[in-house]
Amino acid sequence: MAQDHDPAGSPHRERLRARVRAETGLPVSVGIGPVKMVAKIASDLAKPDGLLEVAPDGVRDFLDPLPVGRIWGVGPVAQERLAQAGIHSVGDLARVEPERLGTLLGDCWHGFEAIALASNGAIKRAACNSQGPETTTKLSGRKQNLRPNLPEPCGRGT
Repeated sequence: MAQDHDPAGSPHRERLRARVRAETGLPVSVGIGPVKMVAKIASDLAKPDGLLEVAPDGVRDFLDPLPVGRIWGVGPVAQERLAQAGIHSVGDLARVEPERLGTLLGDCWHGFEAIALASNGAIKRAACNSQGPETTTKLSGRKQNLRPNLPEPCGRGT
């Protein structure tokens, strides 16, 4: 189930949010979830300056009532096609048979497999990945310059 905070981790999270706010003057919205998509949606819903955590066993309860357009990749055209078929929420989408999605959306339905929910509420892995050009810029010494300024849990990475 979605919760506003995790009692064990909340003090650290709140201190980090307060520090960013103090140093930058910017609000900090944090979403925490078992997978990136859920965390990103939680962060959006926590705006403008909140913290929302979705526990692994609460993913389905969190996602089901949301509009299907909250899912990354469900643009206006797909959303309209789904709406015409009576599919308005993520829960509606999760209950649709894959064959029907293929009929409604053509080949692009494979991208929505990532949000199909298993009976235990876990998110199934997507069968397809997006592809496109990517450019990576070498950071050289900048990484070492940033490390001392990161809070302890972040500074441990290599």
